Amino acid sequence: MNLSTVEPFLRPVYRGILRIVERARTASMRVRGLSQDPVVVVGSPRSGTSWLMRLLARQPGHCAIFEPLHARWWPKAREAGFGNRPTTGSDRKRAYLRRIFKGLEARQSIRRPRWSRSVGANPGRLFWGTARRLLAVRLVVKFVSACRLLPWIVEEFPGYRYVYLVRSPYAVVSSQLSRGASSYLDNRARPFDYLNEAKQPASATTELCERIRADAEEVLDGDIVQEIYSLEGCLTLSWYADNLVAQHASQSEAVITVRYENLLVNTSAELDRIHAHVGGRSSSSVTSESKDPGRQLHKWRGQLENHQIESIRETLHSLETAHVALEEWDMAWETRRLRDDRTFEGDDEI
Repeated sequence: MNLSTVEPFLRPVYRGILRIVERARTASMRVRGLSQDPVVVVGSPRSGTSWLMRLLARQPGHCAIFEPLHARWWPKAREAGFGNRPTTGSDRKRAYLRRIFKGLEARQSIRRPRWSRSVGANPGRLFWGTARRLLAVRLVVKFVSACRLLPWIVEEFPGYRYVYLVRSPYAVVSSQLSRGASSYLDNRARPFDYLNEAKQPASATTELCERIRADAEEVLDGDIVQEIYSLEGCLTLSWYADNLVAQHASQSEAVITVRYENLLVNTSAELDRIHAHVGGRSSSSVTSESKDPGRQLHKWRGQLENHQIESIRETLHSLETAHVALEEWDMAWETRRLRDDRTFEGDDEI
């Protein structure tokens, strides 16, 4: 029987299995506890945090926790007072995060589980994956909504290890435009293809830009924020606000900063550096999670129009002029890449 014909029927079963496993995981961790403090991965949306989470969670005894501030998947996050881009802490938020870091909260909604055809072909993979989650002694907790809360989290949980991932804004914005940016719309909206005007409701784009500007005004001067109107400009604004706040925490010894582009080109070396910081040893089997550096580094050039690239560049220049240049991302370095045509003609060097 062709697996694709029965896959629609298998997905609900698969979703139910994952939900049961998640509840069993929390019950197990509540009884036996965790022997190691968590590794916390933070970065802007579409910065590669999911990929890095999977790389780190391949370590023996590790278990990934995906986006515990997402209110649709983790309703207790909203009850604790978390919104899209939280900037201030509270006792309720601290208590919720403590339970997350101890593995005591379960994800309640598993709406779109990653169906793996290899699982369908080899059900044993699901069994061993389940066993790994139930027996894990350390969590890899991945956030994209916690960038502007990172300084507070590091202060409240100083003994933990943090990995801050930063990626070029051109690549981030391109990925958000092509893959959707629903996380900005209060966790309610579905992803839209913003590059296809025929598919996007004008009201959704307007609401998205308004939400981004409102959130950004909590950490940036309102005058410059209100001068940014284009969709790509607003997404750039959000990237800047995320990383402007997050880089304040990067000065802590508990935080290691990783450039996505460096991780892409030198995966093994960067993982060695990360594991030296968080503890553990690098896995020699990272090939299944490796990406094609040439394609990943340059594909945004084929997705963004020239006017969008210019809008991103002008927005960054305006923000850095009004505020401060981001230490973790070198605008001059990126500008040189933009001017070097050879970089985008198959040359994988950066």
